[in-house]
Amino acid sequence: MSQETESIKLADEMPLFQNDNTGQKFLNYIFQNLDLSSIKTVENGRIIVQFIVKTDSTISNIKIIKGLNSEIDNAIVKVIENSPKWIPGKKQDKQVNVMLTYPISIDFQ
Repeated sequence: MSQETESIKLADEMPLFQNDNTGQKFLNYIFQNLDLSSIKTVENGRIIVQFIVKTDSTISNIKIIKGLNSEIDNAIVKVIENSPKWIPGKKQDKQVNVMLTYPISIDFQ
């Protein structure tokens, strides 16, 4: 595995989105930027998305682990692709690529 794509799941300091260690600001970002206006199949449920926060503060390797339908899944991926930069994770005071997994609950009510 190349150093570019090598990642760990648990770092001494996990990556942070907008300096928030609760994950709520990231979920708020997703919902504020998620465009579901063209979605034909409205479906409530939970999506599980996985991605790598790289040492350069960007996101890569976005994967839907559990999806609802391709339209909603693709909309989520698009928002995450355009995510503002993150604070990278660290292990032993060195920045490392960290794989994160986020559950995202969708409720159209």
